[in-house]
Amino acid sequence: MSTKQPSTRPTTGFHIRSRQYVRLITDLVPGSAVDVGGGQGYWAIKLAQLGWQVNLVEKSEMARLDAVYLTKLLSEKIHVYDSLGNLTPGSADLLCALEVLEHLPDRTQSLRYWSEYLKPYGYGLFSFPAWQEWFNAEDVKAGHLCRFDIEDVLDLFSSSNGWTICRMSGYGFPFRNLLQIYNNRRFQNKQFEEPNRATLSSGVYREARLPVWLDYAAAVVTDFFQRLIGPRKPNWGLVVLAQKKG
Repeated sequence: MSTKQPSTRPTTGFHIRSRQYVRLITDLVPGSAVDVGGGQGYWAIKLAQLGWQVNLVEKSEMARLDAVYLTKLLSEKIHVYDSLGNLTPGSADLLCALEVLEHLPDRTQSLRYWSEYLKPYGYGLFSFPAWQEWFNAEDVKAGHLCRFDIEDVLDLFSSSNGWTICRMSGYGFPFRNLLQIYNNRRFQNKQFEEPNRATLSSGVYREARLPVWLDYAAAVVTDFFQRLIGPRKPNWGLVVLAQKKG
């Protein structure tokens, strides 16, 4: 495990954006899911609670050991691996890559590779920080290589790349935007490790955990704004549900 025993309670940021994830997949019939870059396993746990069988794939050893620890009570529903190569191609109904694409230099190739593990017409759930002009010190700290505008998302998930976008939503306003301002001030003018090393440690990167009542208050307020704003500014990030072409 990482140097600290992992908390069974997700960060407030995850709590907020996971509500949008659940909303986008609520109409899907639970089956087999792959969680690529699943970190410490909080989303895999949520999927399992919703009835999915989950294969969590995480290359960071620290995060992977934390995931094994946190998911041990759900070991019949969640299996943890260090590589997609351990799984059977064409076997998953849902593939999730949440806060992953911004770490990768060849995003189109990654999407094509991941789609090989989905059944025909299977679904992909993806999220990432939005608006390239907002790229800042917090992104560097986390090992991000870019942010995404809506036009980037439409191009990336175009039918020519084997995907059809079903739904797109935003997440984060106003809480995540405030946290970004705070983190950017913390990380300004600091030297960071290479992006790949930062990415490997980001699975155990600990954002703020508010008191539980504030946690839920932040989520309720954020949900209200998601319904008003949709996948537009000033949301901090974007969530996409896409379907693999047959």
